[in-house]
Amino acid sequence: MRFTKRVVSDFSLSNAALSIWAKTNFWNAAPPEDVNKQWLPLAVHMADSGEVAELIWDNYLSQRQRQLLADPLLQIKGIEEPRQKALSLLKLIVGAHDIGKCSPMFLTQNTELYERVLKHSLTRCKRADEWRGVSPHSWIGEIAFEKWLEARWNHGDPEKKYVSVTAKQLGSIIGAHHGRPVSLRQHTVMAGPSLPLAVSGDSTWRQIRRELLNWWMDWTDSQEIIRQCKGLVFPTTWQSLVAGITVMADWIASNQDLFPLVDWDDLYPKRLLSPDQHRERTKAAWENLHLPPSWKPEILSQDPDQLLRTLFALGADAHARPAQVAAVKAAEKMTLPGMMIIEEVMGAGKTEAALMAATILAKRAGTSGVLVALPTKATTDAMFTRVVEWAQTSAKTGFSLKLQHGNAALNSAYKKIQYGRIASAGNAVSPGESSSMGIDEESSHSRQPAVVHRWFNKKAALLASVVVCTVDHLLFSALQTKHVSLRHLGISDKVVIIDEVHSYDVYTSQFLKRTVQWLGAFGVPVIALSATLTRRAREELYAAYKKGQELERPAQENKGSTPFDTSVFAAMRKPQSKRGGVLAPARESESESIPQKTIYPALSYSDAQGAKVRPLSVLATKKIEVEHWEDDTGLLADLEKRLQNGGCALVVRNTVANAQRTYETLRGVFGDDVRLVHSRFTQQDRQDNDEWLVRTFGKPGKSRRPKRAIVVGTQVVEQSLDIDFDVLYSDLAPIDLLFQRMGRVHRHERDARPPAVADPRCILMGIPRKDNPEPRVDRGSTFVYDEDVLLRTAAYVLDKDIEEDAWQIPTDIGTAVAAVYEETVATPDCWGVTLRRTKKRKEDKARSKTEGAAMGLLVPPANSDTASLIGWLGGNNPDGDPDELGIVGVRDGDSGVEVLLVEQQGEGIAAIPSDHHPEFREIDLQELPSGALRERLVRSLVSIPSARLRVKGRGLEEVIDEFIHELEKETRDLGVNWEKDFMLRGQLVVPLQGGEYRTGFGKTISYRRDVGLQIL
Repeated sequence: MRFTKRVVSDFSLSNAALSIWAKTNFWNAAPPEDVNKQWLPLAVHMADSGEVAELIWDNYLSQRQRQLLADPLLQIKGIEEPRQKALSLLKLIVGAHDIGKCSPMFLTQNTELYERVLKHSLTRCKRADEWRGVSPHSWIGEIAFEKWLEARWNHGDPEKKYVSVTAKQLGSIIGAHHGRPVSLRQHTVMAGPSLPLAVSGDSTWRQIRRELLNWWMDWTDSQEIIRQCKGLVFPTTWQSLVAGITVMADWIASNQDLFPLVDWDDLYPKRLLSPDQHRERTKAAWENLHLPPSWKPEILSQDPDQLLRTLFALGADAHARPAQVAAVKAAEKMTLPGMMIIEEVMGAGKTEAALMAATILAKRAGTSGVLVALPTKATTDAMFTRVVEWAQTSAKTGFSLKLQHGNAALNSAYKKIQYGRIASAGNAVSPGESSSMGIDEESSHSRQPAVVHRWFNKKAALLASVVVCTVDHLLFSALQTKHVSLRHLGISDKVVIIDEVHSYDVYTSQFLKRTVQWLGAFGVPVIALSATLTRRAREELYAAYKKGQELERPAQENKGSTPFDTSVFAAMRKPQSKRGGVLAPARESESESIPQKTIYPALSYSDAQGAKVRPLSVLATKKIEVEHWEDDTGLLADLEKRLQNGGCALVVRNTVANAQRTYETLRGVFGDDVRLVHSRFTQQDRQDNDEWLVRTFGKPGKSRRPKRAIVVGTQVVEQSLDIDFDVLYSDLAPIDLLFQRMGRVHRHERDARPPAVADPRCILMGIPRKDNPEPRVDRGSTFVYDEDVLLRTAAYVLDKDIEEDAWQIPTDIGTAVAAVYEETVATPDCWGVTLRRTKKRKEDKARSKTEGAAMGLLVPPANSDTASLIGWLGGNNPDGDPDELGIVGVRDGDSGVEVLLVEQQGEGIAAIPSDHHPEFREIDLQELPSGALRERLVRSLVSIPSARLRVKGRGLEEVIDEFIHELEKETRDLGVNWEKDFMLRGQLVVPLQGGEYRTGFGKTISYRRDVGLQIL
């Protein structure tokens, strides 16, 4: 553990400066009887947090992040040791973050400690509670630091009043350390002459603040870099990184188990500020924190086939697919920083391709982490184990891990990973001679330990090395939300993989593009995956990344990163031979830039000359016969005929209500052969449904396929489930989603299918007639999808019908998606009026959604003398935490009302049954639920869509408020008091009676295990 040699000078703090307190275990109320009063001087906390910042620099930040922090200093002509100077500046800022606590506004919060301070000739100021909300110590400290810097830069030139933009940039970091930077207006107020003395005090207070800052400057040996920084411009990427490190260091240094307070009677604990004693204090704290090492990948093979087998524990007969070979090759040669987009059919190994590429990109870029973002909790859970096994296999040492979404604690694989620490650097691989790429040619690699460390929790979750999360948590990086800089610190040193990038609407896409822009500015390698991405969406993602890259930096990109030895991958550049009749991909020279014609499947990546595209070989083409109906009236009869001799059918409806009606109808004829899956089941039942689907319709040899079965479902069957059906019936949906659904038909090779379903077939329901001058689509579907896109998809279906050709996957995907979304598809002449109306409505809606997103969108990264963290989040309230709103802030859908279902039994309640627990279980309300019961209750959560609660003649918000208050009262009346339970506190309980609950405004909430939630 390295510690910078401190400059020991004659500068010592006065007793007045040492009396300023920063921490205490009591405020105006005394601590418990068995706890002694304790406190901690501000000066000690400055040293604690500043030295923690150095430990973060040495033990947490990567070489690449350190270079990012040193880059702005390269503007200084002839600067020596820029990284050491960057560390000194970092420590200065981090240690000074609480300088605003040297103010009457903060110190008057504890009367006893305030009186001790006043004994040292500081002017007494009254308590000003009316200013407390708009004058927190973080903002007081920001102004104090600004003025201290300007005073130093004005020294020796009394005629010139130097007002520094640099001081504002550096000061804004201090102002942001509690998560919310000061607004532009409030900054003006706090820097002005009319600020009451009760806020920051008079000259006696300013003198003590200067003394503390001068002392801290000597401690950090930062005199020279302060002088050199005059007039320097720091980009907001740099400011945000330093702000994130400041928060991290402050939180660690504020942990009283790591950094103990001192006894109340220990008035001037100068011993804690002696170099030797403080070194021991900091060293012991860091060792007790036990932060795991960062994920450091190694390239385990030169051959893509062998790399695939090693990373994913596959047999000797496994071969890298075209997307995987192309991803490895692109990762080897693309200019860094850069972005890669893989567009490939469902089930073609995109995930493995992305993880193989991430291993190489992380090694090249010098990053020490990876983040995988997915659209839903279900897809995130499904991906988690695959990512963990890959990360453990590719890592040199152990690393920290985080699964981040609302129900992560319920993930069985995640629960098995022990909370704790890695005692050593990890399980080292066997000795061998390493190449320049870190390949251990002679070792047999073993998996490294992954640790879920308790410190990487909540807002600090993205600071873990390997993160698997719902996309919301990544997109919070572009949301005006508290502690956004902590998230920037987390994402700034990872390879970021974004799955299903086609699945986000106009609103969410604004946050996606702004996030990608920030990732480009940080120089983070990005890999985006999609089966059906539009050209416009692809171009917008590349444009956003490029815009971030264009943030001017004084240094070359990747300076300080380990050079990449391309010779290691010579084998990957050999011409591909035909394998099993597979067509070889086009040569790179034939596709140097993204062409206007559609290429699919394809891999594209950014390069110095722009984006390049590489066509991917097609291993197999699946032909699907598609027929279409105007409605669903023939569904029952067709199923009876087609499944007469067996077969497995999938019926996909666009709304839960339609799916439930269809299920009831089919169950009346087919009985137990029919099962319903959708999103309005409890969490336990949804998990059971997913497991049943894979267990029943998964890969041959791993599933128990029935002779006949019908699954009625909604969009939940479109993604991340490896399931295979003989025939598909689907509502009309956007063209890209139709292909997603078709990917569930004849997905796997099987020995035999019943004759009537031996060939892949899809029946589309709800296709308007081409001669109908007023074409209509299902009204419920228009609440889910855009009507214009649905009609143009219908036009494509009708046009394809004229050709009398089977649909081909993947051959048709690119051209079909382009035809619909670029509006080049041939449409019936008589549809013209309707399409003009729906197009205008689509454009108006997109404009409205874009404007709505802009209200919460974080400003883009900037590098100018006017760019600072001041005004970043708007508003003046430092205590309001928008994270709870942020959960829906990057999504525009109906978040609904989440409730916990129980069964009322007399005056008591019981947990409802599930496949795992088929019986009711009575709940003892006199005690907090045990671990197993607590989890069972949490798994009984379900979300009630707000729209289903509408009452004629009343406003929806009014009804929802009434519903919430009603459930709060029901919860109290039942005697439920779970406020001390971290998983159950605040949950709204719905006590069912016989599976139903009648609301006070006339709605009936019904729940059946086969049907799910219904609002009647």
